[in-house]
Amino acid sequence: MRCFAEALNVAYWRLRDFIGQEKARVVREQKERELRAQVKRMALKHPTFGHRFIHRELLDVGIRVGRHKVRQIMKALGLLLQRVKKPCRKAPAVTPEANYPPGRRVQIDATQVQLDTSKVWVYIVQDVTSRACLAIEAVRRLSQYSAREVLSEAVSRLRQLDVHEPIVVQSDSGSDFTSKVFQDYCVTVGQWIRCRVNQRGGTGIVERLNQTFKHSFLYREECTTFDQLRDVCHRFKDWYNRVRKHSSLNYTTPWQALVGPHSSPRTADPSPQNIDNTSFSKALTLKGVFGAPFLPKNPPSKTLRNKGCFRPVESTKPPDHTNLLPLG
Repeated sequence: MRCFAEALNVAYWRLRDFIGQEKARVVREQKERELRAQVKRMALKHPTFGHRFIHRELLDVGIRVGRHKVRQIMKALGLLLQRVKKPCRKAPAVTPEANYPPGRRVQIDATQVQLDTSKVWVYIVQDVTSRACLAIEAVRRLSQYSAREVLSEAVSRLRQLDVHEPIVVQSDSGSDFTSKVFQDYCVTVGQWIRCRVNQRGGTGIVERLNQTFKHSFLYREECTTFDQLRDVCHRFKDWYNRVRKHSSLNYTTPWQALVGPHSSPRTADPSPQNIDNTSFSKALTLKGVFGAPFLPKNPPSKTLRNKGCFRPVESTKPPDHTNLLPLG
């Protein structure tokens, strides 16, 4: 054996131990094969179990083995539990302004509102040309069906005003806007395109409307319930369309720009309410919208007050000059 070891260039003691331990090695390999078979059988029986649960099952049937050993065997056999990832749709590409399709552009967005007990969402649809708020609706959760219903209400409002152009719907890549239900409806009325806020001709217009809704109405109201929020949404739409004037519209209201330049704010109003501007402003002043001393339950931060969001209304009464001394 020494000559054979020298011929193989192997130490004699290595060859001696290898031959002497052959019987134990065969027994050990047999146990390894049986353990692999047990682990494989148990893993196929419980396909959702990881190596910890498989180890526990083996201990229950009387097979004593370490947990790390079970993991090594499952890894070698390719039986480790793989997490199934949720399939995600690839976001559509952003459409630049030069490639916008022809038609009447409307923008839709959803903004989150915090109530006392829950968080809800408000869908807003705005006409780009007239800056009119075509639809606004508070919902308890984001949904493709809710987004479609709000957009359908806005399109119906345009059709009632004899606007029969194809509708170009602009929005972000939210899951409710990229869903099949919403996309199918957009195809029936026109076309959908994805836009960003910071791009030219993007959704910055409807984001500005969201800011006006929150700073001019929502933050000045004590909205603690869902019904109160829906009432605020309806009153905001009437005020924004028929009272608030826009510098981009040559200081006319969005409703006048939508209906016609020579029309009053109440002309061709398909809604059941016709609001007088003066009485409506007085009513909002009493509610705290135009600077009355009413404060919301959660007052805004100092940053918002410094921006002029809570600027008091200047008095329209002419000043009294009777107590002033004459000059000279």
